[in-house]
Amino acid sequence: CVYKALRQFSTFLSVDRASGEPKHPPIFRVTASLSAPDIVLSPALNDIQKLFNKMIKNTVESTRSFNRWMRGTCLECAPQYALGEEDEPIVFSFYTDISADPNVIKMMLTLNNAVQKAFASMGKFLDKWKHYNKLWRQDKHAVLDKFTKGNPTYVEYEDKLSWYRKVRMQVNNERPVSDIDFIQVSCHPLVADLNKEVETWMGMIGKTMFDGARLQATSLNDNITERREKLALTPTNL
Repeated sequence: CVYKALRQFSTFLSVDRASGEPKHPPIFRVTASLSAPDIVLSPALNDIQKLFNKMIKNTVESTRSFNRWMRGTCLECAPQYALGEEDEPIVFSFYTDISADPNVIKMMLTLNNAVQKAFASMGKFLDKWKHYNKLWRQDKHAVLDKFTKGNPTYVEYEDKLSWYRKVRMQVNNERPVSDIDFIQVSCHPLVADLNKEVETWMGMIGKTMFDGARLQATSLNDNITERREKLALTPTNL
């Protein structure tokens, strides 16, 4: 029964799936989101690992509840106290044999390998999203200060805004839900977070361009006012 239960777990994880056999639907759902400076999963993979370990361990540990019978009888072996009743009793159960069974041990290793393989695939999946990391890793103020020191033209401002519009389009075209082995990951929160970063960049670029334009307009207006005042003066000589 223990082996069958572990074997059923392996079915859920699509372990040893025959060619052409449909894949079992994901049994876990996680969400990916941005928690700068990293992309995080909820629940975390460590928590999923602990849950799997607990499930597998409890499946084998459950055999402790089945006591052995005394030889030649249908009576359960009573707990034995090797050093007195105050010590932990020795219970003769099927756990000792089941936990040492080669098939059970092999299946436990197979399940653990399947979980690790899925986690590795999840890591590669998240790495694909990290090519957007300039959106949240770069210091926005430092980048824009450096940009404005070059006295950019309005065409250069527009080019920068166009680049972020393109990035936003790419983000929104990403697949929002993906199945990674037995785990389904929803990237809707991550997409929303990246869009917020893009909007922040575009808003700061727009404000920087506006402040620069206002400064130029103020300077031009002051220049015009100064020249108008000079033109209004009555000439004293030719």
